[in-house]
Amino acid sequence: MYTYYRSMSIPATPGGRLGSLIYILGQCLHIAGTASPYWTRNEGYHSGIWKDCYKGTCTSVYSDDTIDKWQWLRSVQAMAVLGVIIALFGIIASLVHLRTGNKSLLTIAALSAIGAGILVILGAVIYVAFNDSSGLYWAFWFEVSASIIMLFSGVGLFTELCRG
Repeated sequence: MYTYYRSMSIPATPGGRLGSLIYILGQCLHIAGTASPYWTRNEGYHSGIWKDCYKGTCTSVYSDDTIDKWQWLRSVQAMAVLGVIIALFGIIASLVHLRTGNKSLLTIAALSAIGAGILVILGAVIYVAFNDSSGLYWAFWFEVSASIIMLFSGVGLFTELCRG
């Protein structure tokens, strides 16, 4: 039984630590981008996926007369929130792997990073498809960067898994 357990674990390597740190960086960018009302910006106006702001006054993106027109925005919000949840799950698995060396946790972390990256990039694509892309601002680009970082960290974690 002990030999079976030992075959299921690999020691934490510098590449695994680096992949986990990059994954955490991607998650931080994703949370900052998701929470910020700076996805688009024009003269005196900026908005995100949760709030619209005009000359310093911010309101919810949903009001009684526009709730049916913004179903695409609900899908962007859903992708962003699911991306946060899946990435947090994967980061926890990655950190526990660094402590225990369990291969299964590294697999979960890698799959979670790739899944979260795909959800985040899908949300960004939907946002651009239904919105004017001329005024995209820093929070949107945080989301795009976060998705690329999470995808690369997932591939890096899989590489570490194959090495072990």
